[in-house]
Amino acid sequence: MLKKISIVFSLAVLGVGIWLISRGDQVDRVCKVGSAAAGGNTHFNHCVNLVSTYFLGYALTILGLIFLLGSIIIIRREIRQVKLQSPAVRVGESIPDDSNPFRAVIQSEKKDEGIDHDFQSD
Repeated sequence: MLKKISIVFSLAVLGVGIWLISRGDQVDRVCKVGSAAAGGNTHFNHCVNLVSTYFLGYALTILGLIFLLGSIIIIRREIRQVKLQSPAVRVGESIPDDSNPFRAVIQSEKKDEGIDHDFQSD
């Protein structure tokens, strides 16, 4: 469950970062207009806010990619460990049912039924 949450979180961060970067044309339009035409200090502040938002988009995109790659690497590593720890089952071979703790005793009794246990010596 935590793996799925981390992937969704990283994709959300990545999406927000891409959305902020896609607003970059607005940075070009606003900041290229002369500061004298827009009113000096307010234009500069607005331009700085847009540029900082633009670079925040890049930072979020990179952070989202790092989280996504980290989640994928952790998930692959856990899957590989589970495969290494589980016993290999060959084709056509059935997996033994270990739900009954007395299964081994029952199987050994079935095998012993065919053997004569008369150990009397003459």
